Amino acid sequence: MKTTAALVALSCLAFVSLCSAQSKRVKPQIMPLADVHRGQHGVAYTVFEGTKPEPMDVEVLGVLRNFSGPKSDVILVRLHGTKPEFTGVVAGMSGSPLYIDGKLVGALAFRIGQFSKEPIAGITPIEEMLEINELDRSMPAGSAKRTLPSSNAIEPAATRTSVGGGFADDSTLANLAQAMTPIESPLVFNGFSEDTLRVFSKEFKQAGIMPVMGVGGYDPNTHTPDPIEPGSSVSAVMVRGDMSIASTCTVTYIDDTHLLACGHPLMQFGRVEIPMTKSEVVATLPSPLNAFKIVNATDEIGSFVQDRHTGILGKFGAPAEMIPVTLSVH
Repeated sequence: MKTTAALVALSCLAFVSLCSAQSKRVKPQIMPLADVHRGQHGVAYTVFEGTKPEPMDVEVLGVLRNFSGPKSDVILVRLHGTKPEFTGVVAGMSGSPLYIDGKLVGALAFRIGQFSKEPIAGITPIEEMLEINELDRSMPAGSAKRTLPSSNAIEPAATRTSVGGGFADDSTLANLAQAMTPIESPLVFNGFSEDTLRVFSKEFKQAGIMPVMGVGGYDPNTHTPDPIEPGSSVSAVMVRGDMSIASTCTVTYIDDTHLLACGHPLMQFGRVEIPMTKSEVVATLPSPLNAFKIVNATDEIGSFVQDRHTGILGKFGAPAEMIPVTLSVH
């Protein structure tokens, strides 16, 4: 594909504008997990429709110690408000930032089963998510990337049913912990037949992928002028072209060069290169069985470079190297 000089110039100007916008961001104050306790109230942000994050009231129920591994604690909360109480905790909400007294506490990342009558969720502390950024800084360029898991690999954390290894004093929290699972980040497949997904469903499951047919996708011709901010929807595009595969979650934290999202892994592949795009929520579909956001991925803004246990790390302005594939059908 060839590009005109004018288009290159416009692209350079857009990139400079993006960098200028990022440089004006102010880092949020962080609330240590040690300061979080039962009875606190705060506010979380997520997109229910469009691109603008909306607030949700949050009540802290307690802290589950060593919930998803050694020194991997989770804050248990209840969401309040007309929209979250109607939709429940839906796929695509993972990463929604929680603030208490104006300080960033963490990211919405877990929910209680699929049929819970209340929007009860688990928060990954922001202190644990920020470790991903430090890990990325410490890695030399060109470090070996982790390969896809084999068929007998351990199931990725994003698809496992978590069991609380430790919990707060209240025994009710312990019972809730047994049913808590990471909020799904389904991969939306467009351009594929239903038969294809059915034939490869076993392989998808082994790779930790929850495929969804045609509810949203990647639309490079749609542009979203609103800037990315905590609570915005963001997408990871695995495949683009006549066929597309994209997964969406919510932005938790942003600094001048990076963002953190999800609060749990996509597939826990470690060091990755995946195009990072803005996204527009077409609608939020409430369902006791499988509630999720219908999303279109839009403008590319960089790439995701880390896919870790406590979230994913994106880098602004860093293009991802993709593998070109041409299919000829006779």
